[in-house]
Amino acid sequence: MKKILAIAWKDFRITYRDLTALLVNIAAPVAMTLVMSFAFGGSDTGFSQIPVGIINLDGGMIGDIFINTFESEELAAYLLPEQYTDIETALNALESDKLAAVIVIPDGMSDMLNDPSGDDSAPISNDGLKIELYPNITRPVSVEIIESILDSILIDLNAGFAAGSLGFSQLIQEGLVTTEELSNGLGEAIGEKLEPIFGDGSSQVTLDAVYQEADSDTGFSWLSYMAPSMAILFLSFSMTNSARSILSEREKGTLPRLLISPNHPGVVLVGKMMGTYIIGLAQVFIFLVISRFLLNVHWGGTVQVFVFTVVMVLSVASWGILVASFARNSGEASAVGTAITLVFAALAGNFIPRGNFPEWLKTIGYITPNAWGIEGYLNMINGATFSDMLLPMVVLLGMSILVLMTAGYFFQRQYRN
Repeated sequence: MKKILAIAWKDFRITYRDLTALLVNIAAPVAMTLVMSFAFGGSDTGFSQIPVGIINLDGGMIGDIFINTFESEELAAYLLPEQYTDIETALNALESDKLAAVIVIPDGMSDMLNDPSGDDSAPISNDGLKIELYPNITRPVSVEIIESILDSILIDLNAGFAAGSLGFSQLIQEGLVTTEELSNGLGEAIGEKLEPIFGDGSSQVTLDAVYQEADSDTGFSWLSYMAPSMAILFLSFSMTNSARSILSEREKGTLPRLLISPNHPGVVLVGKMMGTYIIGLAQVFIFLVISRFLLNVHWGGTVQVFVFTVVMVLSVASWGILVASFARNSGEASAVGTAITLVFAALAGNFIPRGNFPEWLKTIGYITPNAWGIEGYLNMINGATFSDMLLPMVVLLGMSILVLMTAGYFFQRQYRN
């Protein structure tokens, strides 16, 4: 074991004494995380019409106001509203990325206007029934636009509702009408007179309102997504390069001399593999610490992050070792390793959030350690516990064992003599 660790430690020291390796392994992932976050953090996939689902359970004047506003000509160039009759169907469309958000107008919202004896001065959006918005976390900007429109509608409604309530109170105080008369339909008649003011779709929602800041928490952060994504992407490149060093040493004659030494060939190869693994561990853990304090990325609980990282790095490293096990020279290992890394990155969503992928592509992506790694870190960032992370840990560990066994077979074929 001491000989294995000595060989691994030698490779580790050689790698991190190299300034280029430090830049590629540490500085590049941090820089790319910032660049990708700034580049895409302010946009979705474009400013085409935003699909939004609306479930109008109210069926009264309030519900009609929302429907008329979202379907108005002023917003037709920006929104693509679609009405649904049940929330389950709408949420399924949201999950499959057919909608940017789902708005639910609860039953009984309009009845608040028909109860003159109640506390009519209460804002519509704050007390009692509330309009619900379900966001698509992969479309943060679209969600903010929709929330801004909702805020504008609620501001108009609350202002009109408060003005109407004040008018009723003054009528009662001056003795011009009684509570009984309001209950017998006078309030409803006045409401019908006021309805064209609010119900004709001519609310004060304009294009300017689309760009208002909204106090929203969509659950998605480009920085939180790109941090693990870039860490895993550059880890893949690093592991391929480290494993390729085995072939480089063979070409230079260093590895054959080690293999004919008193050390067992298996000890030498395991030491080289462990060196690759330790280099990857150091790279990711350093990135986690830097991103925590420099980028303010909260990775989650220490225990699950540590254990998951240990397993994830082993899985990524195993693929680099597999490439080195069957490649005939370092050039072939570099070409094949780079190709595999880029294909895995495309399938796993290292460049584009996996939520934008069709279901079949998401499923195919699970053959890569990248997909499990990205989803695992995102789940921990969002509060996943150790027990929640058992499945991805087991899958990554199983993948590592299978790939390393395959690599061991090819190494034996190459170095059995």
